[in-house]
Amino acid sequence: MTALRRFIALSPLAAACVGSASGPVDTDHAMVAWASDRACKADADCVMVDDCCPCSSGGGRIGVNMSAKTAVEARRGEACSTDNTVAEPGAQRVTPVTCISAVRTTGACASSAHAACRDGMCRVVE
Repeated sequence: MTALRRFIALSPLAAACVGSASGPVDTDHAMVAWASDRACKADADCVMVDDCCPCSSGGGRIGVNMSAKTAVEARRGEACSTDNTVAEPGAQRVTPVTCISAVRTTGACASSAHAACRDGMCRVVE
């Protein structure tokens, strides 16, 4: 995988930028949440959490199942470092995440964004 594809596929900044009005604004892949953490049956199952970087540091938010919220938040520090031992099976990440000094207010960081169940997966939608 090229460096650009890896950035697009795994970057919380890229994840926050994906989507359109009324549709999902986060991706299927998240740095801190595995697919099993995002499984849902109804909108009420879902809550938003920060991915590796919060909106106040150029990052974004993702939707996770409320029952996985505590585990996802506990995993954040290790999952966003260079330690690949916490990577979801099949995932590969080579470099640590660096948060930037920029506030995001669009996509998953928009004030209208909320967590919802879409196609069996918790996502952030506008």
